[in-house]
Amino acid sequence: NQYALWATWHAGFADITADWTEDVMRREAARSSPIDYVNYVTPEYTLYATRKITPAALVSLGYAQYFMTGEFASLAQNVNFGQREVFAGAELRESPHLSTLVSVRRSAFSGYATVLTGVPPPDFTGTLVIVEQRIKL
Repeated sequence: NQYALWATWHAGFADITADWTEDVMRREAARSSPIDYVNYVTPEYTLYATRKITPAALVSLGYAQYFMTGEFASLAQNVNFGQREVFAGAELRESPHLSTLVSVRRSAFSGYATVLTGVPPPDFTGTLVIVEQRIKL
C-alpha cells in the first residue's frame, strides 16, 4: 500500500509545499520459506519554500526526512534507519536556453544495529554542493 499527500500554499512571501508519502510493505511467508517474510514501513516527507526573486531568479529552502523500519526476511526487526536533509538552492535563468542551478544539501543518516554482531550502524553526516548547468536545445 502507498499513501500520499501533496499540497502547496501560494502565500504572499513564497510558495510553501508539503509532500508526504508512506509505503507499507507486507508479504506473508510460506511455512516452507519463512525467509520470504516482509513487514516494514517507509514514511517520508518534504517541506520547502520557493520564492521567485526576479523573473529570472528563483530560490528555495527546505527540509526532508526518510525512514524505514520493520522486518525484511526475518521475524525480528532488522530494518531501522533514517535520513534527514536540509537543502537550499537557487536557479538563475541566463537566457531562454540556458540556466544554472546551485544547490547545497546537508544530510544526516542514522540507524541502530539490529543484529548483535558488533557491527556499528551506518551513521554519517555530510554536505553536498551541486552546480548544474541546463541547456535547452
